[in-house]
Amino acid sequence: MSRKQLFSALMAAVCVVWVTPALALPPAQSTAHNHLLMAQSAADLGGTSTAGQPASAEDLTIDDLTPEQTAEIQAIFDTYQPQIEAAIATYTAAANDLLAILQPATPAQDLVQAREAVLTAERDHDDLVFERNLAIREVLTQSQRQTINDYVRAALGL
Repeated sequence: MSRKQLFSALMAAVCVVWVTPALALPPAQSTAHNHLLMAQSAADLGGTSTAGQPASAEDLTIDDLTPEQTAEIQAIFDTYQPQIEAAIATYTAAANDLLAILQPATPAQDLVQAREAVLTAERDHDDLVFERNLAIREVLTQSQRQTINDYVRAALGL
């Protein structure tokens, strides 16, 4: 299941879990505890992460790297890792913003805009991981590329 499919399924589940019990409660109770009926944070949504992706040159298991390749790959990580971490923080903030406004009185347009912010942040993260993996791939010989190709597949959800 892709991240977008997972996110959509989770959002649908949150809405069902949030709305169904609220309909059965008297109005005063349905709004007093509705924050308990939703996901509590962006972490509950799944979404963007670097799980399964290398975070440094040491995480790669590529045979026969030359010292020059190792240095180039570490420089790529040094360049991309702060950007990837910032993209995760942006995604987390956008997802938390969406969860915070997911209330019965929130206009649909506000929810649409918040969802777009989440999807944009997720896409920005995914693009950075993809670009970093391709930059690493360019440093490798053809015979060394299988490991990074596996990371590219995993990042794409394939």
